[in-house]
Amino acid sequence: MNWKESLTKGYKHMTIPRKTVLIFAAVLVLPLLVVTVIWTENQVGKAYRTFETTSASELAQINAGVRSVLSKAGNTITTALDQRNFLTFCNSDMEADGLRLVQFSKNELERMDGIFQSNTQLSGASFYFDNPNVREIWDTIYSSTRIASDRRAEILPAGKSEAVLLRGITKDANDCPALYRKVFLDIREIGVLELRFSDETLFDELCEQSRISDFHFAVFAPDADYCFSPADDDEEVIRQLMENVNDQLAANALKLRVGKTVYWLTYEYLPEISAYMLCYAQADTLTGNLPRIILIVGCILIAFLLLVFLFSKAMYRSILKRLETLVTSMQAVEKNGDLSIRIPEPNAPGDELDTLSRQFNAMLDRTQQLMEQNVQSRLAAKDAQLHALQSQIDSHFLYNALESVRMMAETKHETELSDTLYALGSLLHYNMSWKTQNVTLKDEIDNIRKYIYLINIIHNIQAVLDIDIPPQCEEAEIPKLSLQPLVENSIVHGLPAGRGNIHISVKAVCGSGALAIRVLDDGIGIKPETMAALQSALDGTLESGLQIGKNGIGIVNVHKRFQVRYGMEYGLTLQSEPGAYTEALLTMPFADDNLGGW
Repeated sequence: MNWKESLTKGYKHMTIPRKTVLIFAAVLVLPLLVVTVIWTENQVGKAYRTFETTSASELAQINAGVRSVLSKAGNTITTALDQRNFLTFCNSDMEADGLRLVQFSKNELERMDGIFQSNTQLSGASFYFDNPNVREIWDTIYSSTRIASDRRAEILPAGKSEAVLLRGITKDANDCPALYRKVFLDIREIGVLELRFSDETLFDELCEQSRISDFHFAVFAPDADYCFSPADDDEEVIRQLMENVNDQLAANALKLRVGKTVYWLTYEYLPEISAYMLCYAQADTLTGNLPRIILIVGCILIAFLLLVFLFSKAMYRSILKRLETLVTSMQAVEKNGDLSIRIPEPNAPGDELDTLSRQFNAMLDRTQQLMEQNVQSRLAAKDAQLHALQSQIDSHFLYNALESVRMMAETKHETELSDTLYALGSLLHYNMSWKTQNVTLKDEIDNIRKYIYLINIIHNIQAVLDIDIPPQCEEAEIPKLSLQPLVENSIVHGLPAGRGNIHISVKAVCGSGALAIRVLDDGIGIKPETMAALQSALDGTLESGLQIGKNGIGIVNVHKRFQVRYGMEYGLTLQSEPGAYTEALLTMPFADDNLGGW
């Protein structure tokens, strides 16, 4: 059923008041709602474009401020690394001469401290020298052993002389941004210089921009798990925004939801610090009174539709009272099944409702008539079934007679005759007994063994039966007489002329939700034209019937029984090569915990 049919069916089942409301909604409310939605979307789009433009400009200014701080720090580094005497002494044996150590402290060290202090944006600076004889008696000079070698190689690998980390790698900088520069004396690397910043100093412009009304600014680096915002209360919101942004970094402007709040967000990546500058704002604060306007319009529309519904209900009860009587009578028939209910009819022809009442009464009369006919038909079917059961009395009499003869043969020690009569009687009893539609695979195999034994005696042939059934498959239930037609077909149509022997193997495999049973013979095979007809019959494209099997249940019947019971993906497939073999493969569902695949 497509969507048009679903809508039509739903409309037909509506009451008249509901249909009236639906018509008013389609004619008046829906256009007004569409206009409201279009106007709202236009206003929201205008506010979003304004936010996007303004925030992009502010982020560019913040990034320029960060680059300015880093540029000034670079000038400080250049000046510091030009102090050759300082570097030379720190790379020498600083403990060799105490007088030189005092002179160094008063001259080169004070000069270096003055260079760093002249840059007010720095919160601290330290040298980490590779010299094993370095003296750590000042806050500025340390041994490089304080920096883990793997961390140093990670941030300043070969070929890279400078790096900025939002979380430093030393004890003094582990919770603040830091700039690292390799230190060289001539061409030899002798250590690392660390310049430290406070978050507020490095992102001074960001703190200034945060004063803009309704706009919030932050910086985050997902890889460093770093997040900074002047508004400390927003840190959890920023982190949740980070989690959403990480999956959508292809876009420059985003609309994200955190909890019940929708945020508008823009960002810009700053490669100098490997971080994102973020500007975000709550959508509700930027769209003004739009939600309130939408709520008022929605309430007006709902109130209008409610009034329409109440008016239609009153009209329905006052004008269409007879229709309500008709509906009540129909519902009573549907609920209680009482076909004796009738609606009073006027003597003279009336309006459409009177015509509908007469048709309803006529329908009930016809329904009663059909039900009586159906009862008579079922009684006739039961009578036919009793006759069919009675016709089996002769078959039971024959089976009982065979059992009596077999017992006489046993008393006279006629073993072969007794076995033959037993096989014939068992085969007759198996085919005659249809208490259930299913039997176990083990029972079906036992019946086939008796059939092969009987065929060998009657026709004086040597049909060899090879059974390979795993124990876990024996109790699987299959439709009765599923395998015997296949074995019978191998003997009747596969036995070579002039040769009285044939080998038939029956093998079963069960597991993975399916049971497969293969019947393979080494007979003369199936002719191509016969095979084509069989395949057409199995596919359902053969017009005329095709039956192979003297017991009246052919292989096509077996195939169709399996498909009807288990599904079109199961059933019988045939393969044959003339003069070589014929293989029949039956498949059906299988489950260990509920044999038979149900």
